[in-house]
Amino acid sequence: HASQTVIRLLVAALLIFLVFAPALTGFSLEVPANLSASQPGVAEVFQSISELAPEANVLVAADYEAGLSGELTTAALPVLRYLQTRQANVFVVSTVPAGPVLGEALLSQASITPVASFGYLAGGTHALKLIGAHATSELPDPLQQAIPFPDGQAWNNPGLQGMKDITAFQRILVLTDSVENARAWVEQVQPNLGPQTQILLVSSAQAAPLVRTYLESGQISGVVSGLAGGAAFEQLSQQSGPSSASWTAYQLTMG
Repeated sequence: HASQTVIRLLVAALLIFLVFAPALTGFSLEVPANLSASQPGVAEVFQSISELAPEANVLVAADYEAGLSGELTTAALPVLRYLQTRQANVFVVSTVPAGPVLGEALLSQASITPVASFGYLAGGTHALKLIGAHATSELPDPLQQAIPFPDGQAWNNPGLQGMKDITAFQRILVLTDSVENARAWVEQVQPNLGPQTQILLVSSAQAAPLVRTYLESGQISGVVSGLAGGAAFEQLSQQSGPSSASWTAYQLTMG
């Protein structure tokens, strides 16, 4: 048992050294050229955001927990910084209790001030099904019924006029560390989207294999996963950011 403890401590010390060695020694590995070619869905996210007209409505769903906020920040920040250059109207919502706070903090890092925060959306898949519903004579404003504003905010805000259902958004950007949350957005919301609304995902590396099946089936329009996805997006959008800065430590610990 003592020898196993020593081995674990040595492995932990080695990993810590590999993480901090690049900063201490100045050693660095270049991000491979054309990294996006090995990251399915990244170029599609870049293209989708590039096609946005100024003042297009974008719903950002911050569906991740605080424990994985570091990885999601690394992957999502370059996407959000590029979104900021498109001058879109951004709204934030979450089906995770901590999500609204995490999402607003992340948007702030990207210099985005949301038009409105819809807050925490209780009810899980049922609430998402209502969000994804089309306005009808029987249900004229499903979006407003699904999202009762917290903190005294009201749907008569000038920036919210005419928003009756999900077709009010041109893009839905889901940030998630959970396969279940990704599945819920795709299955409950995507089937009712018109041709002008696309779902884009930013996921943890762990969720990437299943999320990419939605890309292959055409249910989502693009995906950025983990640090490698973030680095590929930074490369495409000609940014220097957290993914590229962490690339050396990432490669050393993975290798």
